[in-house]
Amino acid sequence: MDLEKSAEEIIAKGPGRPAFKGYRGYPCVLCTSVNSEIVHGIPSPKRKLREGDIVSLRFRAWKWTGITAIRR
Repeated sequence: MDLEKSAEEIIAKGPGRPAFKGYRGYPCVLCTSVNSEIVHGIPSPKRKLREGDIVSLRFRAWKWTGITAIRR
């Protein structure tokens, strides 16, 4: 959930607002997936990343979208 918190803080510093959070009840700023999981997953504090995991992040603030994948 550290990534979720950081994303929300970064968006709050700008003129925009999170586009996903609250959309049709979606509870988060980020959509995440780990390894072969489907995109648009909900971040969870229960999920602990391990060495070698590939993490995909998606977020949107107004009309701007960011998509990335990182390997931890």
